[in-house]
Amino acid sequence: MTDVQKWTAPQEGTIKVNFDGAIKAKDAICEIGVVSKDWNAAVLGALQTPVKDFVDPSGIEAFAAFRALDFAKEMGFMHDIAGMGCSGDYELNQLSFT
Repeated sequence: MTDVQKWTAPQEGTIKVNFDGAIKAKDAICEIGVVSKDWNAAVLGALQTPVKDFVDPSGIEAFAAFRALDFAKEMGFMHDIAGMGCSGDYELNQLSFT
């Protein structure tokens, strides 16, 4: 069983972009998800997309991070990066923008 982490709001005036990648190894299916919320937990945008040709967890997580940055740029959030968060050993899973 894995620990469930509760979403925490960013500082007022900041947008948080969370992302993750997942692999269903037996079917060779990979997907990434990205969601952006403001300090009031209002969803500003989200995406979910399948990804081809990834079979290792670090590769899909790196691609999810790249896609999250691209998504933030598309949404106009890339003024200043206020912070990046990590959970686990090296799992980057959030970006914050002011």
